[in-house]
Amino acid sequence: MMFMLQRLRLERHFSSGGPSKRVKVSAILGKSPSSTNWLRRQFSDPYVRLAQIQEMRSRSSFKLLQIDERSEFLTPGKRVIDLGSAPGGWSLVAAQKVNAVSSPLPSLMMAGHEKQLDEALRKQTKESRGHLARSLVAKRPVESRGLVISVDLQDIEPIEGVTFIKGNFLDALVQKQIRYHLDGREVDVVLSDMSPKTSGNSSMDHLRIMALAHAALGFAEEVLRPGGVFLCKIFQGAEEIILNKRLNENFLVVKHAKPQASREQSPEVYLLAQGFVPKYLQSDVPRDDPILEEEARQRMDDLVASIDADDHSKSVT
Repeated sequence: MMFMLQRLRLERHFSSGGPSKRVKVSAILGKSPSSTNWLRRQFSDPYVRLAQIQEMRSRSSFKLLQIDERSEFLTPGKRVIDLGSAPGGWSLVAAQKVNAVSSPLPSLMMAGHEKQLDEALRKQTKESRGHLARSLVAKRPVESRGLVISVDLQDIEPIEGVTFIKGNFLDALVQKQIRYHLDGREVDVVLSDMSPKTSGNSSMDHLRIMALAHAALGFAEEVLRPGGVFLCKIFQGAEEIILNKRLNENFLVVKHAKPQASREQSPEVYLLAQGFVPKYLQSDVPRDDPILEEEARQRMDDLVASIDADDHSKSVT
């Protein structure tokens, strides 16, 4: 059998300062210039090698690690949803960070099981009012075990502690599956490292990834608890201002992040939004005075705590 890749000479130069190395791909027959450039970047990328050494799913795992290192939003006991998760790099990191255990609920397959799923959701709604109220408390006691729900159109290799759902997160049945495994509770963190297949047209690629980001944010607004966190990837461009405006309307703090593991020449940047404020609480949160904003946060905590206390007293009686 003759291979299109007939000759590949790699000249590896290890720097004295660490694991990074420079690799020259001198000749690749049968490959386009774009493929050759991609291979050159892969061979020269220290994070690709680190991902292999540390048995990470992808180099993007280090992006999440570096973002979380600064903001510390992935802590034990948190409930996380990872949208567009394949090949599973972010889900793996999240599971390790939150000490995740797979959902104990039996899996309900999508096809032909919608009635069973609806029945299970109705039962959860009726029985879980207590922990649903408790999940609203921004400063609730830290639980020892978290939950990570990973969603993608493609299959991924199983990850310990991760509950995987195959499908489009915008599909009604997939959303029912997510709610089913949440067991009546709300979410602490929604992650989206989704990216469209790039076309080479930067304007078109920007519009496509912004559409994904808006869709992910719309989903996050439905499942996040007060104080929750949303992290998504975008490509910088004109439409970014619209997403920023929407984030600032719904979160107390919005930051841009360009982790070291993100290639310098890449247009990608991450938006980290913290302190989710649901619509029913937004009128109580001023946006221009940090002192009043902190007071509003405390009022939010007091409100949900009083709901929790009232629910607990009812359950005791």
